[in-house]
Amino acid sequence: MRKGLIIIPAYNEGTNLEAVLRALLMPGRRETCDVDVLVVDDASDDQTRGIAISQGVLCVTHPCNLGYATALQTGMRYALQRDYAFCIFFDADGQHDPEALVRLIHERGTTGADMVIGSRYLQRGMALPASRLRHWGSVLFACFVSLLTGHRFTDTTSGLRLLTRRGMHWLVQETLGDFNAETIVYLIWRGARVVEIPIQARPRLAGVSMHSLTHASFYPFKTVLLTVVLLIKAISVRRALR
Repeated sequence: MRKGLIIIPAYNEGTNLEAVLRALLMPGRRETCDVDVLVVDDASDDQTRGIAISQGVLCVTHPCNLGYATALQTGMRYALQRDYAFCIFFDADGQHDPEALVRLIHERGTTGADMVIGSRYLQRGMALPASRLRHWGSVLFACFVSLLTGHRFTDTTSGLRLLTRRGMHWLVQETLGDFNAETIVYLIWRGARVVEIPIQARPRLAGVSMHSLTHASFYPFKTVLLTVVLLIKAISVRRALR
């Protein structure tokens, strides 16, 4: 049980998905990383599922649109049921660099971390240009998570993450928001090790982000609430295990 699973949540990403899969499936890459690829089609109404199947990768489809976090949890259930040692969350929009996979896996092997986050802000010049509001939002949430955990974090919203079986077991049944700050705080307070490595962000290949203005407006309140709820639960679990 050492093989990993790349989980790609996708909703109407047919325009981008083929290029992303071709990059992941280029000769030698999967063998070097020892991974399989799973696309979780979140009830897309475009060609997302057909492209995944045409590229010969694993694909599961939700009967209705359930959201990003639920798509990741579907992927985690698949990984746990089939005894994968770890999973890697990889976006379908082309913003993640497949070259980072080896470094994520290497970091897990050398540090024993339960979660490895690909941070766009750990080194200067690695992130894409962002609005002032989004920039300061990222800074504030990084400070928020660092304060609650006692560990320095720079990128709580990165979608490129490696998660071990222990981390999957702890997160697969929880109520999550966007799989961001709340997951980091919960894992650390459950006793997990979470680390960051620097990655280079890339522009979305095509289409628009799922993060609309409405989503951005509710995100801070929802994330803070879920983080506090999961923090309380993690503390309760730790006390019960003593």
